[in-house]
Formats: sequence, structure tokens, C-alpha cells
Amino acid sequence: TGSELEAAADLIRKTGREVLVVPTDVSKVEAVRAMVQKAANHFNRLDILVNAAAVNYRKPTDDVTEEEWDRLITINLKGAFFASQEALRVMRRQTGRRHKAKIINVGSIAYEIVVPNIALYSISKGGLRQMTRSLAVDFAKDNVCVNSIAPGRFWTKMTDAVFSNPDLYDSAVSVIPMGRPGVPSELAGATVFLAADASDYI
Repeated sequence: TGSELEAAADLIRKTGREVLVVPTDVSKVEAVRAMVQKAANHFNRLDILVNAAAVNYRKPTDDVTEEEWDRLITINLKGAFFASQEALRVMRRQTGRRHKAKIINVGSIAYEIVVPNIALYSISKGGLRQMTRSLAVDFAKDNVCVNSIAPGRFWTKMTDAVFSNPDLYDSAVSVIPMGRPGVPSELAGATVFLAADASDYI
């Protein structure tokens, strides 16, 4: 939401960094392209893109509607593809101190492990995995590294219905060696690493 974006922006500003907030409907390709261009124009370059937008429907597969399919695949996969495409157009033109760039896609444990009633989500994240691999090959010649992180069971707004239910919580964490779900801040290290120079050959 806009308030959440502004709250995050305030935290960044407190570190002395400049922030541009561009609320965007990632289901609309032209809006995604405009978002990338606004950021690039504001900062006069674009070095890192993180594709993290996603939605989920927890329901039996035979109850999924065409409208739900279109919305989820559009947000989870189509938006990430066209954001990456537009970002590459900017990134490949850049020269100077950092003639390289990074794209990081936020995937899911659903790359590998599927549980009931999240078919659409699993399909979209499987597509994101292959998209990451394809773009990594296609963009490498432009010195743009494309990677993804695949979080396991994390407690977020999207999974709150699971982890806030004591019975579902116990079932969900029973297969986690640490005995608890992850929290979003615990993804920061992997994301920063993939954005940093330390991962230039990954």
C-alpha cells in the first residue's frame, strides 16, 4: 500500500539515502515500463531490479476461475518479465563506474515442493524459475546478472492465515529444522549479496 511504501521510504531516508516512491500496478505492462523509466530518469541510471510482487489464492484447483488465473499469472510472472525487459533496455546503455547490473527475482520453495490448494501460485513460481534461468543466459552478454531467491516457509501477510492459526502453524513448522517460520528480514542477506559486487559471477 502507499502508506507502507512511504514508511519504508522514511526508513531509507534516515540512512541518508535518496528515495523515489512509484506506486505501480504491476498487472499493467505500460505501468511497469513507466515505473522503470521513472526510476532510471530520477537517478540517471538503474543498477538493481528486484521483482517481488506476488499474490496467492489458497483454494482447490477445481475451484480456480479464469479471472483468478489471469490476475495471479499477470502479477506474479508477467509483471516480472516486462519489468526485467524494460530494465535491461536501460541497463545495457549504461557506462562508467558500474557497467554492470543485477536483477533479482523473489521465487518460492514452490519451485520444488508443492502443497495442496496453491496450484496457481506454484505454476507461476515455476515459471519464474525458468524465466530467471532464461534471462540469465540472455542478459549475461550485457553484464547483467539475473538470479532468484526461493524462500521457504516465511511468515508474511500472504501466509498470515496459516501461521496465525495454531493448528496450521504446528503443521507448517513441523518440517522446518529450526522449528519456526522465517521472517522477511531474514531474506535481506541473500538479497543484498545478489545485489552486491560479491556476486558478479553468479
